[in-house]
Amino acid sequence: PILLAILLAIGFALLVATCHSLLIVKLGISSIVVTLGSATLLSGIAFAIQNRAIPGISDNLVAVSRTKLLGIQAYFWWGLLLTIVVWYLFEYTPFGRYLFFTGASREIARLSGVNTNRIRVVSLFAGTLIAAWAGILSAGLLGTSDPRVGAAFLLPMFASAFLGSTVVKPGRFNAWGTFIAVYFLITGITGLQLLGFSGWIEEVFYGSALIIAVTLARLVGARQVGE
Repeated sequence: PILLAILLAIGFALLVATCHSLLIVKLGISSIVVTLGSATLLSGIAFAIQNRAIPGISDNLVAVSRTKLLGIQAYFWWGLLLTIVVWYLFEYTPFGRYLFFTGASREIARLSGVNTNRIRVVSLFAGTLIAAWAGILSAGLLGTSDPRVGAAFLLPMFASAFLGSTVVKPGRFNAWGTFIAVYFLITGITGLQLLGFSGWIEEVFYGSALIIAVTLARLVGARQVGE
């Protein structure tokens, strides 16, 4: 049953978030190391369970994932809704400000009375649950369960975050900047594919975009420090 499968996916995401919280917050291991390491580990487990795409996803999930509003597919509206929620969280709530301060300088935030460990745990759980929901929608959109899908989003994810930090609010990661960056990257790769490029062009484009995005973010940050 599709409902049971969704609940299992969310339950497994909570388990992953718990492990991440213990490793990152309790043991102090670098979050980027844990993220990349667990991504590789979970990808290997997924391949061990099934090493090929399995069709036959629930028709109901496919219908929901492929629903269109104003001629635009549902995943765009989910992304827009998430962007609005994250933007509101950072701009108008104490938790969002604490989260930003914790990310900018955890030690200063802690000395200011912010419970940085709790903030980090909540953010890890929220991020993992969002990723799980995105995976569920992706399965419905593709109409199949494929363990190879997740790896394709790794470079675009980093590139979008860093590129987004150069617009709207230069020098800091922000929701609308990331939204614009995602649109830019998708438009770019789609345009290249329409010109006849395929296969290798995605890796070249996303890899180049990541390098350029990090460089621009560094330059913007240095300029703001200089000012």
